[in-house]
Amino acid sequence: MPARDEAAGFAAERRGRVSAHFVGERLIIPAGPLKTRSNDTDYRFRPHSAFAHLTGLGTDHEPGAVLVLEPREDGGHDAALYFKPMVSRDSEEFYASARHGEFWIGPRPTLEDMEARLGISARDLDEFPAAAGRTAGVTGIRVVREADPQADAVVEAARSEHGVDAEQARAHDAALGQLLSELRLVKDSHEVSELRRSVAATVSGFEDVVRALPAALEHDRGERLIEGTFFARARLEATISGTTPSPRQAATPPSFIGSAIQDA
Repeated sequence: MPARDEAAGFAAERRGRVSAHFVGERLIIPAGPLKTRSNDTDYRFRPHSAFAHLTGLGTDHEPGAVLVLEPREDGGHDAALYFKPMVSRDSEEFYASARHGEFWIGPRPTLEDMEARLGISARDLDEFPAAAGRTAGVTGIRVVREADPQADAVVEAARSEHGVDAEQARAHDAALGQLLSELRLVKDSHEVSELRRSVAATVSGFEDVVRALPAALEHDRGERLIEGTFFARARLEATISGTTPSPRQAATPPSFIGSAIQDA
């Protein structure tokens, strides 16, 4: 089993602060869907900031996933991550799905893997609609809107079924989004450490570029050498931290300046 993620404990503390503001309400924080780049090639996935903040998952994790904070009777919340887990090798999806099939993109985490990494319950994404709408008329629901159209549709259907006032519901959603944004303004020690590591990686990238400049000046397309040099540093730092993008999503890299900050 994988080890607990370094950010898992910090993410739990963040969820605790959110929980204290919305006692007795179900909170839904989607990661967001993949964006198609061309045909069957997607842009590198970056989850919604609120999802990343409350789970500790970063680039490439987990398209379509949804974090649900389910209220408890004692006033707290139980966290559950709904995502698409690895499928068995005897299933059609194994070789037929270019987005989820292991034949195409390599191994995916199982439910048990994700629970070990994050320290929270992990469930199949197919169970999310039923969980989101359960006792919707009694338990208030708030969702981070416009992060994932499918999650929005699930929540709206549950609200409609129980006659929830649409205008009031949107105001509640906006309040959740505002709180989650404000919580991210103050960085905890883990976030500060990650920012410092990203800055250090960026400095190293520019030092690499300086060393590559003489060769670049002698080449007709020297800008490619410079960009490749900087991106190589970004990939190296990302590999060290275990966040290297999957082959399927490592399409044309962004600008060489931004790639190092994003990957590291």
